[in-house]
Amino acid sequence: MELSISIRSSDPNVVTEIRRAKIAEGITIRRRLVLREMENAPIDFILYIGEHVVLPVAASLIARMLYDKLKGKKDNELTIQNQPVEINVEKIEQLIFISLKEKEE
Repeated sequence: MELSISIRSSDPNVVTEIRRAKIAEGITIRRRLVLREMENAPIDFILYIGEHVVLPVAASLIARMLYDKLKGKKDNELTIQNQPVEINVEKIEQLIFISLKEKEE
């Protein structure tokens, strides 16, 4: 199962930290290479969730990783499945879980 995530940040380290993050067995994140000529363009990622991974656990682990990398900076923006979400661990987890359930059906 895949989820699309976009992150906009003025901190170049955020992208590196997320790209190198180890989430859990069966959950990986990869940067999607897209050519954009916009200044401060969002960086796109794809989350891969294995079939054997329990969705609520995956949503929680992913949300906490994203929150840890994005918290505390005003200009960070997060979009999951083309839906903007506040940098708040519970809201991120909820949107991830809903998105995963929709893809499962």
